[in-house]
Amino acid sequence: MRYKNSDDNRYRVQFMRSTEELMDQLTVKEFISYLEENAEFEDYTVEYIDKKCVKCRAYDLTEENSKLHKEFLVTEDGRVFYWRSLISKIELVDAEEEKQEVSKMVIKRLKGAKFGTDRIARVVTGYALYEEGKGYIAFSSDRDEFGILAPYIPCGGKRALQSILDAGGFCSFDGMEYVQELGA
Repeated sequence: MRYKNSDDNRYRVQFMRSTEELMDQLTVKEFISYLEENAEFEDYTVEYIDKKCVKCRAYDLTEENSKLHKEFLVTEDGRVFYWRSLISKIELVDAEEEKQEVSKMVIKRLKGAKFGTDRIARVVTGYALYEEGKGYIAFSSDRDEFGILAPYIPCGGKRALQSILDAGGFCSFDGMEYVQELGA
């Protein structure tokens, strides 16, 4: 497993090496089984996750050869969070999950492509990352004053996008979404 947000890697130092290695080796599903067998079930709790109230099981894991305790949350839909504090929940995901998504992405050329609505649209030209069945990669923060979202088209063009793919993709998918071309 790995942290969903790469910025959360700084929390690795809070774990004993044996726990780090265990987390690196197991998938989310396997780690949930590990918690069920080796951690103390504390209680059911309802937590605010992704702007929703989610019912979770809370586990207290005593780290191997240590008196340190770490708390984890397991959601009803099988997600795992390191429960760092009352307001800080760090999600763990399968390590290969994001790499599989990146491999499906291709670089597509856009020439006069329209994004938006029938009434108002942005016309763009350049290269963008596209994933079959989902659309073009866009950053939520790039919406214009009319709320229209266009694909991410870097200044470096095709070379910049290829370097992103060659490096294994984006470090984090936070603030990213897919956008479809008008009429698609």
